[in-house]
Amino acid sequence: MRGCPLAWPRGWPSAVNLAPFLLIMKSFLRCLVFTALACAAVPPWVSAQIDLSTRLDHRIYLQFEPVVARTTVRSRIGQPVVLNSDATGPRFYYEVRNDFGHALARLPEVEPPPPVMMSAQGTLVFTNEMNRIFPMNQPGHYSIQPCVDWMGKTYRGEKRHLEVVTGREVSRITGVVPADDTTRTYMIFHINRGQQDHILLRIDDEAANLCYGVFALGRSVLNESPQLAVDAVGNAHILFQTAPRTYAHMIYSPFGARLEGQTFGQAYSHIQLQSQPNGRIEAVGQRAEKSPGPGMIDSILPNR
Repeated sequence: MRGCPLAWPRGWPSAVNLAPFLLIMKSFLRCLVFTALACAAVPPWVSAQIDLSTRLDHRIYLQFEPVVARTTVRSRIGQPVVLNSDATGPRFYYEVRNDFGHALARLPEVEPPPPVMMSAQGTLVFTNEMNRIFPMNQPGHYSIQPCVDWMGKTYRGEKRHLEVVTGREVSRITGVVPADDTTRTYMIFHINRGQQDHILLRIDDEAANLCYGVFALGRSVLNESPQLAVDAVGNAHILFQTAPRTYAHMIYSPFGARLEGQTFGQAYSHIQLQSQPNGRIEAVGQRAEKSPGPGMIDSILPNR
């Protein structure tokens, strides 16, 4: 059986004119590859007109401790933008979600943020106490994400995750506040942050069901329990060990103001909180006596 002769498809370039066609295709492929490599080399933030980043102080927070979020907004827009001027215009806000992924609404008593102008290619920094804006005081996991709506597009920053814990109560004491004839309950809690032991002070008016605040005291060595006392005017005194043979004495008012403090180094020992006849409380310690050290033996080498 004789085979059919091969015929060049109608409409295709002839074999003689195929070289220019291949040259054009080769140039096109080179441009395509170059464009793909150039796009891959450009960072993703170059095309973004608004960048957002948020920083938190901690990963773990005690219940009612302030959760402060510091958000930086950088604009690459060539014109000023007024944020939060109206509900339909450009606005800055946070999306906060709980450990079930549900978005949390702002607390009803929180006022809307005031308008703020972001200059052309400018930078803004927002500082917010998140658990005064959103219901975040219950134990659990939360995520915080900053957002800006502009020109029909939403720009989002990276999520920040945190956990609110109840902590472990170390000690508590109740004292009278003569200034307003109320009582305060002072509690010391322990939490673990970054594999280190930290203690915090919480001040409550249990009769009025109010928390006056939670205050981080810092890192603590829990070989000795912190000492807690209340003076005649209702101030709380805390004495705790911050490092081997190093102690800190901190004082807080019944309304949550830090008043003063002392640090005792290795020159002191047996430090205790003691009540004075005038109602004050002072940290008293013994000054350690310096040892003269071992004596020198006589040299067996003759002096020259």
